[in-house]
Formats: sequence, C-alpha cells, structure tokens
Amino acid sequence: MSVAVVANLRRHGSPATERMGATMMTPARATADLGSPPDRRILRRVEILSVVALIAVAAVAGTVLAGWLIGGVGAAIPHGWARMQATTASAALLLALGLGANRRGQVSGRIVNRVAAAGAILLAIVELVTSATGWNALGGAGWVADGLATAVQPMSLQSGVALLLLGASAIIAPAQRRALGHVADALLLLLVLLSLIFVSGHLFEAQPLVAQSSTVLISPQTVACVALLTLVLAGRRAPHGAAAVLVGGGIAGHMARVLLVVALVVSYAVIAVGEGLIVDEALTLPEAAAATSAAMAGTLIIVVILMARRLDGMERQLRATSLVDELTGIYNRRGFFLLGEQATRDARRSGTPAQLLFFDVDGLKRVNDTYGHDVGSQLLRDMATLLRDTFRDNDVLGRVGGDEFVLLAHGDRTDLQAALERLDAATAAVNAKGRPYRIAFSVGAVALAPEVRDSLADLLAQADALMYEDKQRRRAGRPSDPPGPGLSAGPPNG
Repeated sequence: MSVAVVANLRRHGSPATERMGATMMTPARATADLGSPPDRRILRRVEILSVVALIAVAAVAGTVLAGWLIGGVGAAIPHGWARMQATTASAALLLALGLGANRRGQVSGRIVNRVAAAGAILLAIVELVTSATGWNALGGAGWVADGLATAVQPMSLQSGVALLLLGASAIIAPAQRRALGHVADALLLLLVLLSLIFVSGHLFEAQPLVAQSSTVLISPQTVACVALLTLVLAGRRAPHGAAAVLVGGGIAGHMARVLLVVALVVSYAVIAVGEGLIVDEALTLPEAAAATSAAMAGTLIIVVILMARRLDGMERQLRATSLVDELTGIYNRRGFFLLGEQATRDARRSGTPAQLLFFDVDGLKRVNDTYGHDVGSQLLRDMATLLRDTFRDNDVLGRVGGDEFVLLAHGDRTDLQAALERLDAATAAVNAKGRPYRIAFSVGAVALAPEVRDSLADLLAQADALMYEDKQRRRAGRPSDPPGPGLSAGPPNG
C-alpha cells in the first residue's frame, strides 16, 4: 500500500478540482451576523428582581397612604415619611398593582395594568394642574406623628413628571411594534435619567433638582418608588427593547452588564469622594474637579484594558471553537484551510518538502446503518486519533467531510512512506481490539513541489482524485502492492 501511494505522488488534473473549488469555505468567507438571544437565566433573575421591586413599592406606597388616611398608622411610622404625599403614594401603588397583575401578559392583566396606569396618570395631571390654585385634595392635616400635624402639600413637579412618564411607559412597555417600541424605549430612557437625577439630588443635597420649595419636593420614598418602578419597566422591555443587549447571552451582553455596573459605581464613588474633600476643606473646588476628573479617567482606562483583555480571551476561545471539529478534536474544514494555506506558503518559501494526503474512511455508512451513529462517530474518532498519533505535531490535520480527512505532512517521500507504514501498524493494532467495525480507508497523495504554484484547493482536489483511483483499484481487486491493515485487499465498503 505505502509504495503504491508514494508512487502516485504526482500532479493530477480532474473535474473534482471544480467540485472542490465550488464548495470550499475559506477563512475569509463572511458569516451571517446573528445577535445573541437573551440569556434565560438572566431573564429569570430580572423577573425575580422585578417581583421584589413591586413588593417594595407596594409596601412603601401602601404604608405612606395608610399614614395619611389612618391617624393611628401615621403616629406609628417616622414623621419624615409624610414628605411623600397621599396622591403620590396612591399613584405609585396603582402602578405597582397594575404591573404586578400584568406579569404573565394575559388579556385580563393587560386591562388591569392599563386602567391602573391611566389612574396614576389622571392623579398626576390633576395634582399638577390644581397645585397652582392651592386646591387641597384631602384637606386639613392628614398626618399626625410625634404630636405634629402635617398638612397636605401639592405634588411636586418632579413627582408629577415622573408619574406621568411611568404611567405612559406602563401602558406601552409591552409593545413590540416598531413605532411604539421606539416610544417605549425613549420613555424608559427618560425615566432612567430622571431616576439618576433624583438620586444624585438627594445624595449630594442639590435642592433645585428635587425640590420646588422647602415644603414641596420629591421625597426619598418617592425617589425609591420611581427608581424601582423604572427597574420593573426596564425588565419588561429587556427581551425586545433597545437595551436587549444587557440580557444577551453573548460577549456583548457580558461586557455591557459589567460596564454598566462599573460606570454607575465609579461615577458616584468618585464624585462622593470629591465632594467630601471639598466639605472637609482638604481641596478647593478646582482641585477637587481636577482630582475627580483624573480619577474617573484613570479608572475608566483600567476598566477598558481589563475588558479588552477579557474580550481578547473570549475571541481566542471563539476562534478556536470555530476552527476545531467538535466530534474528533482536530481541525474542521475552515481550520484546515486557514492553517494549511499558511503551511503551504511556508513550505514553498523555505523549499521544505511536504505532502498532501486525502483519506476517505471506508464503510462508515454501513457502520451507521448497522450499529448506529454513536458507533460511527467512534469510528471517526479512532481514525482521527490514528492520524494524529502517527504524524508529527506540526503537521496540519483536518476533517473536511463526513468521512474525509486531509493531512499536510512535512517531509519527503521517504518520510511519508515511513509514516504510512506506522499508520498501517497502528490501524492493525486497533482492529485487533475487537471493535464492532474494522478501520479501513482509501488514500491519495500529492507532493507540494516548490516549483508548483497550485492552490491548496487544487492540490486537495488532485489528492481527492488519486484517492478515488485507489478506491476503484481495490474494488476491482487490483491492489498495487500487498495490502496492509489500512487498505483491505477486498472491495471497500464505502
């Protein structure tokens, strides 16, 4: 067998050249850009977080509303909670109940959600319109705690705007139609910005951001409810909204989630430290501005470097996965051509002899039909192992078809003959182990002569044609030399 294969190391034109060239996938071929689907585990966590947020809003708003309406309750809870007005608490409670009823997306739940959201919008509009006239919706001192009576105040402008946006977003958040979806995403973005502004206003005591006067302001309880309801609405939009990447299961989703957390934490932490230094008179305002700017820039640079390293590692893993045949662990067609073309160029440039071999496993279909595809897969793995163990580590080995293996081996004809003899011996040893199948294959080989400039695809087609000739000779019972374990003298099964 070995002598016959080596004797056939020659150029050989064949119509198979056109067949191989037409079906080949080179590494440069573009692939479809498919976005990562939402990660179900993350969606489940978002759903759990949304339920917790709705319970928290209902608890806060319900407690505040009870404090306004029931004197005994008002006396039992902190007086500062009276800063959240009864109408604000009512609207927040309506929104929480409506969103909770619409968790499963059923028709009845959608109706309840829309009615509740409309009620919240109506309360906000009435309060904003009537606050200018001094009209008192509940009248009198509705909250009594620690012996102090608190009069009902009009809803703040900040609270009214936030509740209007929350109500509108609750109504259209489930929309998947393109136009309404864009509106829902825009409303959600405004709510996120408002929540950040309100949180920052209270953290850094920026009164103009959270108050119209000393008595009319958006309370911390209201800010918490607005932020939590915004979180719930963001979760509802997550699978199909503009920010769907945040729940994606791919590299982009992972990076987006990490960067989002880092951006929020770093921004607030750096500004808080800068403010503390100013308050303690450790730094002047210009010095604090310079220090916080440098700190934020340096932190972001570190984050970018770390994320780039992480992304590079993921890309390496993805690249390796895309080049390796999952079944056998050797290169797939794409990987073989990528590495094989480079090895071919290197061999020609250095004048190093190399051989291209095309192997076709005999009898795979019969094994699959008789013993099942699991046994057929084991046959292919055994074949890959034989080739990998027989040839050098720097030889390029790949599986380019169901039962087709290709090998770019370094060395001359003498080296190739010795390697094929080792392959025969190793194949005989495997066949002696009593497997339900017998490993047999046909092989064709061509030499990569330095003066020959045929492409790797052309050379592979020539080796394919020689392999077919070898298969036909053995089917006719005319082997060119005494058969070895790898090439049966009887008709091949393939």
